[in-house]
Amino acid sequence: MIPTPPHHLSPPTLLTPTRVAIFALAAAGGALGLELVFRIEIADSSLHGDRDAFAVALCTALLSALLGFIATRPKKLGAAMALTSLAIPLGAVNTALSLVVVSTLQDGPKAESLIFCTGIGLLYGMIFGAPLGVVLGAIFAIPIGSAVNTRAMPSHDGADRAFSTIGAWLLAAGGAALWLELTRDVERIPATVATEVFPIVAIAGGAALFVGGVLGRVARAFWARRIARGESPDYRIVPAAPGADLTSVLPLRRAIPELCDGVLVRLDPAGAPPYRAMRYGVACALVCLDQPARPSCESTNA
Repeated sequence: MIPTPPHHLSPPTLLTPTRVAIFALAAAGGALGLELVFRIEIADSSLHGDRDAFAVALCTALLSALLGFIATRPKKLGAAMALTSLAIPLGAVNTALSLVVVSTLQDGPKAESLIFCTGIGLLYGMIFGAPLGVVLGAIFAIPIGSAVNTRAMPSHDGADRAFSTIGAWLLAAGGAALWLELTRDVERIPATVATEVFPIVAIAGGAALFVGGVLGRVARAFWARRIARGESPDYRIVPAAPGADLTSVLPLRRAIPELCDGVLVRLDPAGAPPYRAMRYGVACALVCLDQPARPSCESTNA
């Protein structure tokens, strides 16, 4: 029985980079989208009160999350970036959807009103929603690319790298939305709960992700240095034997596997997937031996 590896080697099962990216897009989309809508005079005049503002923010957040779900499916970064262009038609759809929802909240579900709002919403969507989709799609490329990159170049620190990048991006997006709220024209643009809640959610979520990702990377680096100095009784870093089959072993930190000349080994007599059994232990991760913290242990048949 192989002991459960430490969290430095365990990929997240619930809080994955893809799910985090989708959450970040929803939070940022709701915060920025609503603020940008309020800058469009014809749209601003159609919104009355907190309920309408929340409806627009939630519609934008929902379609932003949908974009994230679609664009993070590919395994290659180029394909994911190409899918961010879907923000353009989704921006037009979001305009129509928001107008339909707001009209329903204001006048009730009337068939004639819904048909009219859908048509006029698509027209306004092509004029206003699509250009906003271009802007948001370009902004959304950062968290989408970060999430996809964890699969394109897998490593044990990939999730923490994605969390810190997405967290910093979400902090910036929330800060931009809050700045837009604080600098709004108070005589023309009304204050709503939604324009205050969504930026705060984005800032709080971004801060938590950024701090968690940075702390995870720092803790993993200190843990690896302790092993390299021989201070861990359960793990050892050894040079990789020429020709050793380590294709199923991920780098401890993001790197090209072929350039990693060392192996982090757990001192255990037998292995099981996804770890490979070795003569003196279980291969857990690939490392580069030319880093400052060099191994202080004897070479084994890795």
